[in-house]
Amino acid sequence: SSSQMQKEIKEDENTKEFMMQSKLDIERLETEVSNLNKTIVSLENDNKLTNKSYEKLRELLKKQKQKLTETELKLAESLSNEASLKKLLNSPISDPAPPSSSSSTTTTT
Repeated sequence: SSSQMQKEIKEDENTKEFMMQSKLDIERLETEVSNLNKTIVSLENDNKLTNKSYEKLRELLKKQKQKLTETELKLAESLSNEASLKKLLNSPISDPAPPSSSSSTTTTT
């Protein structure tokens, strides 16, 4: 019967040890979960900031594209005006200008 008693005591100790270990594991896991939740919140905030930054960049890009388009139009206009002027300057005064070029000069001005 003494061996039976020792066996029960040992089992009881094993159970206590297992319970202690389980409690420690649970605490460790709870800490990990808490840290993960903090990380998730932090990442979500970062994501919001990143999205705001992207929005600002998109707006800036849109404005820059508009400026580029406007600049290209102005450039095209000035080039066609320049070409018209060159045609006018290069054509002899005595010769009447061909109707196609004269119509283009009147429309651009």
